[in-house]
Amino acid sequence: MTADHEERRQFPRHGFPDGPESGTVVVGTGSWSCVVHNVSAGGALLVTEAPLTPGARFTLEVGGVPPVQAEVVRADRDGLGVRFTDGPEYRFS
Repeated sequence: MTADHEERRQFPRHGFPDGPESGTVVVGTGSWSCVVHNVSAGGALLVTEAPLTPGARFTLEVGGVPPVQAEVVRADRDGLGVRFTDGPEYRFS
């Protein structure tokens, strides 16, 4: 990720205290496991085998927090960069 990309972020991203979190990507009636590497109030970086490309919308489920609607904004070797479409008031804690 470039420094320019980091400067465009609206919210800072943070890792989890105990390392990446396991989660589930839900698209329609299908679901795939995922690993959430970092998160912010506006999005996350995750790795999954779900067949998602930029523009795809899905539900992200991670234990202990309500499901959140998300959209893929980039897909590269680091994983999927997603933005939460529930709005910036959503807080992943």
